Amino acid sequence: MSAFIQLVAGTCETALIYSLVACGFYFASTATRHFCFVAAVPFVIVPLGVSLCSDGPVRVLGAFASFGACALLALLYKNLSATLSSHGAREGQLLILSLAGMTAIENVITALYGSASRTLWLPQGPTFTSGISMQQIAVILLALASVGAIVTVWHRALFGKVMRALVESRLNLSLRGFPVPTIEAFAAVVGFLCIGLGGLFWALDGRIKPSMTTEVAIIGAVTLIVSTMIDVGLLGLIATAVTLAVVRTFLSLTLEGDWSMTAMLVLLCIAAIASRRRLRGVGAL
Repeated sequence: MSAFIQLVAGTCETALIYSLVACGFYFASTATRHFCFVAAVPFVIVPLGVSLCSDGPVRVLGAFASFGACALLALLYKNLSATLSSHGAREGQLLILSLAGMTAIENVITALYGSASRTLWLPQGPTFTSGISMQQIAVILLALASVGAIVTVWHRALFGKVMRALVESRLNLSLRGFPVPTIEAFAAVVGFLCIGLGGLFWALDGRIKPSMTTEVAIIGAVTLIVSTMIDVGLLGLIATAVTLAVVRTFLSLTLEGDWSMTAMLVLLCIAAIASRRRLRGVGAL
């Protein structure tokens, strides 16, 4: 029974972190008008920055400094991509630039921190008889609250309404008098911070290393592609991230080992089949 509880808790934790990553890439990519590979960098910047600080209030300051660095990176990349786009750069060229930027920053982080994994886990924390620690429960509750806040803001707050309008038509939003560049910059910052928060939660109950930026970028790409294929909104994006975590757990149980990449491929195939059937149904009408 305790093994089952640990499995459920681990799957929930992974699903919530994947949801934060998916939402972060959605906001960042909407702001930059192309898939933003650079947004994967905060996933490792925040926990690595916190790990450099000693315990106590210094770590809190380290967390704020790391999130501030992520916000600055978001603004810099958003301005760079907007400048290049205004000078005629196409989406494919910006994608290559974003991928090169992510790879370059990952190499710099590896040179500074090394390739060894790090964790923010506190081994002295209390643990229940089921094997679930208080720290893991705290991570699940905080991640759940973060995802819930994103969904609430998306559906009820002005920012969510403006973001939905931005996704539908930038021109209409501009004609209504909204400062589109400022909104895009703010959305980019929110996206980068969401991914950084996901990385912090991951490091609190697991291990993290600089090379994880590639895996995180693939998770963001797959969730965006699948949600686009089945034509769903933010809730569908979160549902896609949850499904990805469940498929990963199922493959790990049945085949053993880490099947993260295979889980993404399986999810893409399922979405492609579902999308094709939906298109056939529309064509038959």
